[in-house]
Amino acid sequence: MLQNNDYLTTYLGSGELRFKKPILTYWAVLAGFKLFGVNEFGSRIFFLLAGAATVGLTFLLAKVLFRNSKIAGISALIMAANPVLILSSGRSIPDVLLVMTMTLSAVGFAGLLRYGNEAPKKYTWIMYLGLALAFEVKGLPAAALGVLGIIYLLFNPWKRVSWKTLLNIPALSVSIFIALFLVCGHVENPRTNLPR
Repeated sequence: MLQNNDYLTTYLGSGELRFKKPILTYWAVLAGFKLFGVNEFGSRIFFLLAGAATVGLTFLLAKVLFRNSKIAGISALIMAANPVLILSSGRSIPDVLLVMTMTLSAVGFAGLLRYGNEAPKKYTWIMYLGLALAFEVKGLPAAALGVLGIIYLLFNPWKRVSWKTLLNIPALSVSIFIALFLVCGHVENPRTNLPR
């Protein structure tokens, strides 16, 4: 991508096209290379930042769920001390980006669970944008988790969230655009063997 100045198409080191994974992980590495050069630090910096963001998002998630800064701080501390997060962040493992984006969407889910149909619209935005970005990291598994979460919100026996609350057209439109625009631009055209 860096050599070809083609930021919508992924390539193997041999120059062959590669369309097996969504593009957001490639962009994280590419951004590091563009900013810091092609080196170890450049390939890892945005994964380290994603790990740090996950700690902050965990704090926010706990704060929304429990409304208690002490519990939120302990939750963030537990996440910061998690050896899997530490090792994955330092080794540029794509799942760090997935954890960050799914934690972002979990903040939205938590707000909807907490406030129900009176939830501020920001929580539906956070939920849908987090899921769209997670889709750009992992594809269908992230979408499946999002669908399960939405089903739970609709059928939660303690505090159901109505379709009307979840049907935030602007948030859905932007999120679908993010998820599908990049996927559609990242699909191989079988007739020409070139990206669309």
